[in-house]
Amino acid sequence: MELKTPWVRHMVALYTASILILVRSVTRVVEYHARRTYPYVYLVADHAERLNL
Repeated sequence: MELKTPWVRHMVALYTASILILVRSVTRVVEYHARRTYPYVYLVADHAERLNL
């Protein structure tokens, strides 16, 4: 894909960064919801991680 005008490269970079931020935010929302819905699963996983299991 040839980018003829200089601002198109910047727009592609901005869109790419925005999509990555959106994916990260959605992931955080899913993790937050899962922790509130199933807290004991994460407590066990955190404890196992601390014990290096």
